[in-house]
Amino acid sequence: MTQEEDRIIDDHKRADRNHFYAKVSFLVLGIAIAFLATLAYWTFQSDTIFESRGDHITILDKEALAGGTVTVQLDYCKLIDKPVQFTRSFINASTVISNPTLTDTTGKGCFNKRIVEVPVPAQVATDDYRVRYEVEVDVNPIKRAHQEFYSRDSVKIIGLVDQKLGEQ
Repeated sequence: MTQEEDRIIDDHKRADRNHFYAKVSFLVLGIAIAFLATLAYWTFQSDTIFESRGDHITILDKEALAGGTVTVQLDYCKLIDKPVQFTRSFINASTVISNPTLTDTTGKGCFNKRIVEVPVPAQVATDDYRVRYEVEVDVNPIKRAHQEFYSRDSVKIIGLVDQKLGEQ
């Protein structure tokens, strides 16, 4: 082979190598752009789980016993089609008494005047309490949404000590 032929072959090899590196560079750049776009979407994705409809929580009972239940009416729209964890609590000026966390697997949609029984923990002291719902969901792999809803009115809960005194 002549020097001219060797130079032409080397030029072709170099061009093939440069073409391969360009393809790999565009592939890496495309993957990076897709990753950054996904990350931006997850970051700015809405974290609203529920939308309240009027009074979100209405207490239907005026009085309840510790260890019993309180009937509440919920009016809301669930805006996300994922299971959510929620905790129901009784709160007053100085105390928060929570029930165990539960999972709600209902789908997306509106629930008008949904009647729910909220268990009253036995350790509640006699007082007026409001009901609080805390809702959490993993919206995506990098974002966890949290919302809280409170009843406007309160319920008088009679503690176990006062129940026993009333029996005597």
